[in-house]
Amino acid sequence: MFLTPVTADVVRPRYVLCGLPKSGLHLLVGMVQAICEPMPGHLLHPGGSWWGTFDDHSFSSRWGSIERQLRIVSYLQPGKFFKGHVGYRDEIERFLYYFGASFVFIYRDPRDVAVSQAHHARSTDGERFKHSAHAAYQAMTFDDALAAVITGMGPYTGVMERWELYAPWLDVKWVQSIRFEDALANRRDTAQLVLEYGIDRTVHQFGVELKVDQAKHAEAIAAMTEASQNTDASATFRKGTTGQWREAFTDEHKRLFKASDRNGWLVKLGYETSEDW
Repeated sequence: MFLTPVTADVVRPRYVLCGLPKSGLHLLVGMVQAICEPMPGHLLHPGGSWWGTFDDHSFSSRWGSIERQLRIVSYLQPGKFFKGHVGYRDEIERFLYYFGASFVFIYRDPRDVAVSQAHHARSTDGERFKHSAHAAYQAMTFDDALAAVITGMGPYTGVMERWELYAPWLDVKWVQSIRFEDALANRRDTAQLVLEYGIDRTVHQFGVELKVDQAKHAEAIAAMTEASQNTDASATFRKGTTGQWREAFTDEHKRLFKASDRNGWLVKLGYETSEDW
């Protein structure tokens, strides 16, 4: 194969940063903003850099039009990124692969996700924390709201049912999956992983040999690591810690969650070693 040496300056990944709502997407966005720009809005997609495949700001399991979703992502330019909540569909996965997108999927202990979603749903800040049923959740106690997030309420599907619409991304070989807890514990290694994955996905499209400027490479990783700690840049960042479910879950919440986790995802994801937790 004919190889043409190039520099990193001409490598401009198209990033799609994805996760179930409240899975720690803010951390990825902070990192990537240090090396890429968010997609600007336009007439056909005024949402700009945000892309979600489900109705109700992706707090439901109702799919939007697949044709529209693929049209939206087709506007993604080199050196730009989309962030959001993109469920798995074969059509979407194949399109993104051939389009050359660098798809980074972040996941988190679903119990912490549920707690964070409950806070989000009850927030009085409707500009930053968008949810079309704020009033209903605000009328509940926090315990009741958390139970509703776990089991589902009306069009707002339970957290584990919605998780399973995203989970297949974990099995896609070309996708880079990241565990939020690991990224939080070691931001630098995560930044390097995200950077090199994006470059690798882009370079392999053209069959080129990449000559990396080591100084610039190190500067980029350092900038990404530092930027990941700027939580002020996230419109929906609340706390971003791990293990908060232990303080929030009552025995009833545990019972409801175990009943909803019918496919044993806590064990599959490595957050528990058995169903007895």
